[in-house]
Amino acid sequence: MLVRYFMTAPVTTVTEDLPCRAALRLFREKRFRRAPVVRGNLLVGMVSERDLLRVLPGAIAELESAAGERAEHALVGQIMTRRPETVGPDTHLEDVARVLMTRKIGGLPVVENGAVVGIITESDLFRALVEIMDREEGVRLTVVPPPRGGETSHNDDVALIALRLGLRVVTLLTHESPGGAPLLTLRALGARWSELPDQLARAGYVVIEFTPPRLAAA
Repeated sequence: MLVRYFMTAPVTTVTEDLPCRAALRLFREKRFRRAPVVRGNLLVGMVSERDLLRVLPGAIAELESAAGERAEHALVGQIMTRRPETVGPDTHLEDVARVLMTRKIGGLPVVENGAVVGIITESDLFRALVEIMDREEGVRLTVVPPPRGGETSHNDDVALIALRLGLRVVTLLTHESPGGAPLLTLRALGARWSELPDQLARAGYVVIEFTPPRLAAA
C-alpha cells in the first residue's frame, strides 16, 4: 500500500509570512490540523494547530500584555518546524506509520521532484485500515496458526484451505497479538463460508474471532 493512493491531495499550504492568527483561522475553516510551509515551490517547514495555539494569546488579559501583543503579530515562519521529515508518493504506508509513531507526530508532507504534492496523516492511515479491513462483504476470521513441523496437515496454508472451499481471498494479513503471538486475519467471499472455521480447526488453527458476512438490508 503506497502513500500516493491514500494521501490528501491537493494539499493546502501556507507561507512563512502568514500571521499565525490568520493561519489558525484558515485551519479552522478548512478543518485540518497541520500544513506544509512553502517558499515558492520549496518546502521550508511544517506548522500544526498545536504550534499556533501554543504561541497565540489565549485570553484578553494575555493579549493586553506586551508579550501577548508580540505573539499576536507572530508569523508562521517564526514558529514552524524547519526541515521537516518528508516521504515520497511511493513510500509504503507501514513505513509512514513507523515514522509517525517514532517521531510522535501527526503527519508528513509528501514531496515529489522537489514539490509538495500532498500530505499523509494519521487520519489517512486510519482510512486506509478501514478500507482494507472493514469490508461489508465476506466472512472474516482471525486465527492462531499451528506450530511448524507438525505430523499432520496442521501447516496447511490458510489461503489454500479457503481456495479448496471455492472461496475468494480478499485480504490476508499476518500480525501479532499484544503478547507477541502470531495471528492471521482472513477475509474471503463465497457460498461455503460457513465451512471455513471447521476446516481451519481441523488443520490445527485456533479460531479466535469469526464474523459472518453482513446480511443485505431488507
